[in-house]
Amino acid sequence: MCENAPQSNQGEGGVFVASLIKTGGFTWCSGTLVNKQYVVTAAHCTYNKKIEQLRIGLSEYNLTDITYGQLVVGVCTDTIEHPDWTGEVRDGNDIALVKLCKPIIYTETLSPVCLPSIQSQGTELENLPAMVSGWGRTSEGGSLSTLLMEVEVQEGGGGVRAP
Repeated sequence: MCENAPQSNQGEGGVFVASLIKTGGFTWCSGTLVNKQYVVTAAHCTYNKKIEQLRIGLSEYNLTDITYGQLVVGVCTDTIEHPDWTGEVRDGNDIALVKLCKPIIYTETLSPVCLPSIQSQGTELENLPAMVSGWGRTSEGGSLSTLLMEVEVQEGGGGVRAP
């Protein structure tokens, strides 16, 4: 399971984390690089957005320092939202794919997320910890982080929780 994949290191940019940037440089959502040309994100991040106004930031760590190792790439086709996405987060199916204009080149600080293979489907992945990263809130009702953060979480019966 991706034993040789690069690890995310704070201060060195997110290996597979992507930021969705609107015209003017405002980051409003994040996503995950899944291969050289696709980022997976939440459908509510792409819903009713014009692709001409959308850019993807890769290898970012500090959202307030745009000079730090950032690669910004364009989006050239309409996003692909889950066919059952209703436009409401509470209804589920809040997932979308964003296609980059050109395939990116993998580097030490830029590679796709490590995903389990189809052969590993089943119970052997249940109850194992996973790493979650992004620029979200670090506490309920708190402010958004400008630095890329990561936390280990574990699925625990009623949903995901921090260990």
